[in-house]
Amino acid sequence: MFSRVEFLDPYYDSFLRLERCPITHLALGLLLFVAVARAERVAPLEGTSMRAVITTGAAGLPRLRVFFFIEDGVLNIMHVEHYDELEP
Repeated sequence: MFSRVEFLDPYYDSFLRLERCPITHLALGLLLFVAVARAERVAPLEGTSMRAVITTGAAGLPRLRVFFFIEDGVLNIMHVEHYDELEP
């Protein structure tokens, strides 16, 4: 488990690039909830300590992904972005 959650500067920069609409912010809120609630259950991306949670586009949510990592007991939220389902 981690002792706190920190939003890093790259997260804020990427957040400002998201489209400003309620459904995007709803999707982001859901992803942040999952990242915090299940951080240690999300497998790190291959060859890194970075992890990602994504929306699947179900229920009409926009496709978003949030990148984060756990270091020294801190959950660090690194970046959020729109993505294309055909991207790796």
